[in-house]
Amino acid sequence: MEEQIITSTPPEDQSIQPKTRSRYGIWIRLTAFVVVIAIVLNFLTGVDFSMMRYQGTDQMTAAQYIMDTTPYLGQSRFERLKSLLSDVDAYSINLQAAEIAIGKTEYDSAAKFLTKCIPMSPDDLERAELYNRLGCVYMLAEDALQAQQAFDSSIALNSQEPVAYLLRAQLRYQSGDEAGSAEDAAQYLKQGGNDEQMIPTAASLCELAGNLEAAEEAMSRMIETGEADSSKALGYAERGRIRYLMGQEEKAAEDIARSKKLDSSVLTGVHYAIIALHEYNAGEYDVSRDDFLKAARLSEDGNAEYYEQAILCGYLTSNYDFIHKTIQEARKKNQMTASSYLIEGTLLFSEERYEEAEAALTDSVETGTIVVGAYYYRGLSRLALGEYEKAVGDFTEAAKWETDVYGCIFNRGVCYYALGDDKAAVADFTEVTENSEDAALIQSAMELLNAIEHPEK
Repeated sequence: MEEQIITSTPPEDQSIQPKTRSRYGIWIRLTAFVVVIAIVLNFLTGVDFSMMRYQGTDQMTAAQYIMDTTPYLGQSRFERLKSLLSDVDAYSINLQAAEIAIGKTEYDSAAKFLTKCIPMSPDDLERAELYNRLGCVYMLAEDALQAQQAFDSSIALNSQEPVAYLLRAQLRYQSGDEAGSAEDAAQYLKQGGNDEQMIPTAASLCELAGNLEAAEEAMSRMIETGEADSSKALGYAERGRIRYLMGQEEKAAEDIARSKKLDSSVLTGVHYAIIALHEYNAGEYDVSRDDFLKAARLSEDGNAEYYEQAILCGYLTSNYDFIHKTIQEARKKNQMTASSYLIEGTLLFSEERYEEAEAALTDSVETGTIVVGAYYYRGLSRLALGEYEKAVGDFTEAAKWETDVYGCIFNRGVCYYALGDDKAAVADFTEVTENSEDAALIQSAMELLNAIEHPEK
């Protein structure tokens, strides 16, 4: 057989058509390319920076400055991509890289890129601003030494920019240089610093260093420049607190009252306590009562004393329902004082709830703080309950503290009389008749002496 040779040459009447599968191949490659681009852009434009992590920390001002001066953090993904593709000079590329690193909280990388940018920046003012950013990045990275050097450089280039002074003030305070910190904070104000979010920091640094006048000035600046009611309210509240520390109690109360009208939500327990004390001293016990209660509820420290003052004001206004409710609240929070227990005990005694009164007054005594009236009213409660021996001990102790010594001795004599100890009773009643200046008390003592001497009558 002859060998058959198979060729790949097509018949002359057929043409080569492109294979459909190759089109799919192109689309697959394009899709893959788009996916890769999306992944890369997601990596480049991703943001992990959050102000929340710095709330209430020493880094808060630095974080706020970074947030305000880093456009990348406020841009959409499209805007970030557009910036990446449009600005291609060395300065812009390094600045964008720094901003991306900040967005990802990669502060070491951000510092390196900013350091490259500084010598490329066109003028001293922009270099000063970059040094501020660099200092803030170092602050967020907790590198205080390099942060302060950056702020020093910023101030050297632009001594009229206020923010650098405030940022350096925080670092100085952390390093123990309170005088330098207060000086920088005051310089921030002198150079016109009026950022609503930074002024309270300046005021705090001045206050911590003992410069209350500068702290007062800072809050006055906030009142003048604040646009929102909440900002002005905070300015008035804090200026009031600072003025109270300066001994200007009348002005302090006026400021806090203004704050209360503008936006009471900015007030803390301390603010309410200051204005409540002013109201109390003015005899406005009903208003003071409510403000002391707010002070107690808003305070973490010292709220037992604020509850005590609220309860006292309730007693002075004869608002017994308020007293019971406030005492119940204070008890649940374990915020009762010796005086609060005393007021509770005397109120319960007046309501003839003698067992409860005795328990409350025992709580008062057992706090370890001697309050005038605690032993006396517990003695009366025990006398009413027929617990004469215990009452004798209470009246004996009360006589050491009470101004009405002979009232204590008289009641002790009554207990001795009820116990059948006529000798001790006579001694107490005789002391009352010979030394007391209370005619009614003397008359009662004489009647009981007569009853002992003439039991048949």
